Amino acid sequence: MAIKKAFKYFAIGLGLILPALAAAPVYSQNKPSLSLATTNPQPHVGEIFTVNILLQTGSFEASAVDAVIVFNPQQFEAQEIIPGQLFANYLFHQIDNQKGQAVISAAINPGEPLFKGQGVFGQIVFKPLRSGGPTQISFNFTPGSANGSNVASTLFLRQDLLDRVEGVTIAVTDSWWRSLLNKLLNLFN
Repeated sequence: MAIKKAFKYFAIGLGLILPALAAAPVYSQNKPSLSLATTNPQPHVGEIFTVNILLQTGSFEASAVDAVIVFNPQQFEAQEIIPGQLFANYLFHQIDNQKGQAVISAAINPGEPLFKGQGVFGQIVFKPLRSGGPTQISFNFTPGSANGSNVASTLFLRQDLLDRVEGVTIAVTDSWWRSLLNKLLNLFN
């Protein structure tokens, strides 16, 4: 009899607790991400276009970010890196068109609050050198590694929080006048 009574109270308790647990919000650990975006995914040869480097910290705070962007140096020439305004110090930015790489690094000032949120981390201005099918501009990224693209939570402990990266696809077309000239020449052939 005592066992039946105990089981009854246990069942009633479970009946009250389980619905409350099911209704409780589930918190996820949204980790930081870096992505690339452009308003001109089909530039003509020689037409300057800009790629935005977008940072999203998720539920984490960041003290420093390194973005290492890689591109085909036969098809694109990086012209300029424009630092964003998310961090107090944009410590380093460098273009290596031989290698097909652009690097931008930033950090907070010691004692300042860490960055949490999303925004434009920086921009890279590109010039297409020749036409070609869809080509990816992406990140050098190895999960958990402080080498390549990474997001750090403290200045001194270089633990990489970066979870994912997303590049951008660019399809370079001939310049409009070259396309027009080719069409006119084809009319007479």
